[in-house]
Amino acid sequence: MEFRMETYEFGIGMPGDLGEGLIHYCHGIADGAQDLSVIPERFFFGFVFNLGSNIHFNTGQRMLPLAKRHYILTYIPQGTYHLMLETGRHALFCIEFTIPWLDRLRSLFPVLTEFMRKIQTEDYAISSEPIRITARVHTEIEFTLHNDFTDTARELLIGTKYMLISMDSLRIMQAAEGDPHEIEKIRNAYDYLSKNIQFPCNVSALADRVGMTAKKLEKAFKRVYGVTVYKALTNERLNRSVYYLRDSNLPINEIAALVGYKNADVFYSTFKRNFGYPPGELRKKSDK
Repeated sequence: MEFRMETYEFGIGMPGDLGEGLIHYCHGIADGAQDLSVIPERFFFGFVFNLGSNIHFNTGQRMLPLAKRHYILTYIPQGTYHLMLETGRHALFCIEFTIPWLDRLRSLFPVLTEFMRKIQTEDYAISSEPIRITARVHTEIEFTLHNDFTDTARELLIGTKYMLISMDSLRIMQAAEGDPHEIEKIRNAYDYLSKNIQFPCNVSALADRVGMTAKKLEKAFKRVYGVTVYKALTNERLNRSVYYLRDSNLPINEIAALVGYKNADVFYSTFKRNFGYPPGELRKKSDK
């Protein structure tokens, strides 16, 4: 397979007071299960978001699974490691932390300080378990990769998204450090939403399903994911539509119905309002 890697370099902060940021986007299509060798130029410390099919990192000492639509915080030292790829479309979006940005984040998110302690005792460090990529973070990633800005404006946009994605992903990790029983219920609620996007949402019924009151669910859900239940459903519908637009030839009105929009015009306007371009434009960008 041809596995392409694109690297974006940009200033962080105004004007670049947090150093130069790095984002790596690796993507390709595997016709069958494959083992891909990777030799990074230096160590990597940051987030890896899996936007495509399931993969495993084989470091020679550990096998680190990363399912589709999940992300991890990881430290990988310099050296050769292997990606075990399943059949299908693969896309990894990687945010590499700079030292100034890392220092700023540590003061805001204690979970990051705890993770750095693991680096001192382990050759390869990974967050306790992969976390589902929320639709909001996915939207930010999509806008980072596919936008019409150029030159300085594009660099400013990518730098801003770099900070937003980093902070939102760490906030979700931090929120997961709360009551494990409550966190499990909130995750179950999100999972149910994401698997039933074609149906209308009833918060009371969702709360009953996971064993919470509607009021407690709404409050805890927003604390963990940063959005309301209804906004999360909208984001998931748009997120799923991106996969259909990229990986199928279905007409846009059929995609709208599959993700829960009875009216294709409402889907069209909602998509454009969130991504900045219409659904058909995403197909053109993906084919380039």
